[in-house]
Amino acid sequence: MMTSTNQNLFYTQSQLENIKSGTTLDITPLIGDNNDITLEMAVEVSDSIPRGRGSDLPVVTRRTAQNSVTIRDGGTVAVAGLTENRTRDKEKRVPLLGDLPLLGVLFRNNDSDKGTREIAVFITAHLVPETSLVTGQLSGAGAGGPLRSPAGDAFQQELKDSLSR
Repeated sequence: MMTSTNQNLFYTQSQLENIKSGTTLDITPLIGDNNDITLEMAVEVSDSIPRGRGSDLPVVTRRTAQNSVTIRDGGTVAVAGLTENRTRDKEKRVPLLGDLPLLGVLFRNNDSDKGTREIAVFITAHLVPETSLVTGQLSGAGAGGPLRSPAGDAFQQELKDSLSR
């Protein structure tokens, strides 16, 4: 949420803002002169916490990694190292009795949860021969049906085969 005030300080205007969080992987493949594959990669892992300390606004943590790797056809790249260490402290207490001075300690329970999470991504790159990308005559499945290319079907099958390995 963003908040702004006007110059005269008569009113406050609030506006909601959509904040996306999760794991995002952006890959740009580049083919070199020797049929080497250069992968320009950007990985972002973000997490949102419902409320920050001293505020009702959410807090978003973002961890990013960017790198460029050159591999041969069929090579695999591992992107790792985005580690998160998280500690959560919880306090439980018996109503009224937990607030008593000196004796209140007997009616309270403090618990601490610690956890570690690491994201690792493995990417295998394959060159697809140009013969499978040649556009042939398109044939439809009927009036208003989807158009399909025989070359496109071969490409999809190659893609499925490579992903199942």
